[in-house]
Amino acid sequence: PHNFGTDRIFVTVTVNPRARSATPTQPRWGLPLDSYSDTSYFRDPPGCISTEPLVVDSGPTHISLSWGKPVSANSAPVMAYKVEAWVVGHEGGAYWRELGLTPINSFDAFNLKPNVEYHFRVTPKNRYGWGPTVQTSSPLQVGGVECLPEFVKILPGQAKALLGSSFTLQCNMRGAPRPQVTWFKDGIQLSSSSERVKIRQIGSTCALTIATVSELDSGRYTCEATNSKGR
Repeated sequence: PHNFGTDRIFVTVTVNPRARSATPTQPRWGLPLDSYSDTSYFRDPPGCISTEPLVVDSGPTHISLSWGKPVSANSAPVMAYKVEAWVVGHEGGAYWRELGLTPINSFDAFNLKPNVEYHFRVTPKNRYGWGPTVQTSSPLQVGGVECLPEFVKILPGQAKALLGSSFTLQCNMRGAPRPQVTWFKDGIQLSSSSERVKIRQIGSTCALTIATVSELDSGRYTCEATNSKGR
């Protein structure tokens, strides 16, 4: 017999007209308006990644990892992520081994020992230095271990969008084999064939973007993750 489970997350989106003000926005730090730019950054290293490294796929000697990007907070963009591994047990050597650098928030670790548990940690870097390191909370076993899909960063209970603006819903999930993601609005499946709607799945991150919001976009949105173990 097969054991199946279900994990769903919901959000209700309310579209409101854009509020307008006759008062110009005051620049930060007392700078004149013509010298202020939205692209100015604090000269600080990046913050820590927003989720721990998550397994999105695995095999006999490899694991595919993904994680949430750091919250911006006006830091310079992340240039690279350093990924390291620690073998659990007395044969591990008791040290972190660098597996490589990646410019995106996902990484495929190959040539790992089968049926061995590993800890992984990820450190972000921008032009001003290295940020804090975040590691897996529990060890991950190499060897194609299958598990049900599970959302680890869910959608907000409610969200507001401005008419005519771009709007994105985003969540993070894990599971092995890598789950396939489907989005629904009021129970009807959405597709990215429309020019206004874009659906993306990069590593553990699932995102739905509506390019130009209209009043018809109000409703209840559902993200559903499915693999061979369940839904």
